[in-house]
Amino acid sequence: MSAILSVDPFSNEGTDWLKESRIRLEALETAKMLKGYQVVITDGAGVEYDAVEEVYSVFPFMIASTLLVVFCLMGFFFKSVVVPIRSVFSIMLTLGFVYGLTVLVYQDGILR
Repeated sequence: MSAILSVDPFSNEGTDWLKESRIRLEALETAKMLKGYQVVITDGAGVEYDAVEEVYSVFPFMIASTLLVVFCLMGFFFKSVVVPIRSVFSIMLTLGFVYGLTVLVYQDGILR
């Protein structure tokens, strides 16, 4: 059996449907109500959603590790604490600016 959504599967409504469907399927499997049937949600939207969630989960670690590496390298090469602090601060400003503009464009639709 297949189901075709009346909404775009990549939209917020589509991802909400995907999350809710996964919760309900998990409940059905836990309650042993599927009785030998295997239910799988396939296609691009689910895979893309999982990939995006994985990237979001490691994002803070990647930012912290990048700032730490920059701080250590700059401190080692310039033999100073002020230069790495300034570099890390300028990188944080740039990332914050880019992230803020990305949210404005892709979530809030400022430039649509």
